[in-house]
Amino acid sequence: MLGRSVSISGDGLSIVIGSTDLQKPFDAQGSTSYTRQVKVYEYDSSTSTIGNQRGQTLTTGDESVHIGFAVTINHNGEYIAIGDMEYGHVSFYHFNTNRTWVLATRIATGDSELS
Repeated sequence: MLGRSVSISGDGLSIVIGSTDLQKPFDAQGSTSYTRQVKVYEYDSSTSTIGNQRGQTLTTGDESVHIGFAVTINHNGEYIAIGDMEYGHVSFYHFNTNRTWVLATRIATGDSELS
């Protein structure tokens, strides 16, 4: 589902969108699969619309993990938190100077401290 979860930064210049169960195209055998992903977009003031994607698309590569079930972004769009429904993890990412999202830490259900 595109837009399963959405969050806008406090400054209004970035939006994070979590998508679950997006159907991939059929392969040569007629089979299909699903993907879960998170994308961040920036506001384009020249067109007054959501502009370019900020950084890479975040996925797990594991179709059983429902990444993007819950998302949030901090005030200036430099940090995002992504929750998954299947395993109860929350992953925190930082947008670095190379313009990519880097995993800062992950918390699992039952963790008493950050990992």
